[in-house]
Amino acid sequence: MLTLFRLFAAALALLLVAAPAQAAPAIWAVRDADSTLYLFGTVHITSADTAWRTPLYDRIYQEAGEVWLELDLTDIGAMRARIAREGIDPEGRLEARIGKADFGRVLALLAPYGLDAAAVRRLQPWYAGLQVLYANIAGTSLQAETGAEVTVTAAAQADGKPMRYLETVMDQVHALSDQSEVSQVAFLREMLASGGETTAAVNEMADAWSAGDETRLTEEVIAAVKAAQPEMYDALFRRRNLAWAETLDAEMRGAGVDLVTVGAGHLLGDEGLVALLRAKGYRVERVQ
Repeated sequence: MLTLFRLFAAALALLLVAAPAQAAPAIWAVRDADSTLYLFGTVHITSADTAWRTPLYDRIYQEAGEVWLELDLTDIGAMRARIAREGIDPEGRLEARIGKADFGRVLALLAPYGLDAAAVRRLQPWYAGLQVLYANIAGTSLQAETGAEVTVTAAAQADGKPMRYLETVMDQVHALSDQSEVSQVAFLREMLASGGETTAAVNEMADAWSAGDETRLTEEVIAAVKAAQPEMYDALFRRRNLAWAETLDAEMRGAGVDLVTVGAGHLLGDEGLVALLRAKGYRVERVQ
């Protein structure tokens, strides 16, 4: 499987997982004397028939006084529009950055969505990579509207549960846009190369996620990406995890039960939230 595809699929807020009909992804409990944080590793885009809620998850959700997510998903349309605005290069340099041949491939993929050559030239490399990824999954059963975080958001709104967020849309944009041009172009080219392997890659990750196989996910996503793409690993995983761990540490100084819903990759490895919160002295155990 392609390394950058693994990284992107595991890290960004549009995680692609065509999971089987029943899943039991991993959940960890972080405890001190008067507080519990449940860490639930999510998928953000799923097939409509994915059944990821388990009896334990439902009990935790009911018990939680607050629900945390990576970012506010109450208006996905507005979020995507903001990302699109940030993804424009007014100087229109994409063809010069990636070369005529790769530019032609990007244009061929995006033309069916109403983007002509002038519009494609104005895409930042990281944003062009996103658009190519979306084109690769167009026509499949994958959709954001049934993803775990969208489902959790809707449930919390309906039930009047307070919702809190670990970062903003712009935080996530900058995780990609602040990359070096070399890294951005490599990401775009990897998305171009991954087209024929997207379904197999998604299904491979889905198997590990649905089984709660943290060892396999850690080896195939976190360790592999950290070794092969250290700049992107640092931006998409390590720095965000460190910031989130500080936020959750502050939350643990209060009392009560919270449900924290983040992409599964952020919980794994020696710089994941599970390890970081253990290092702060909390009792952390896997409960599902």
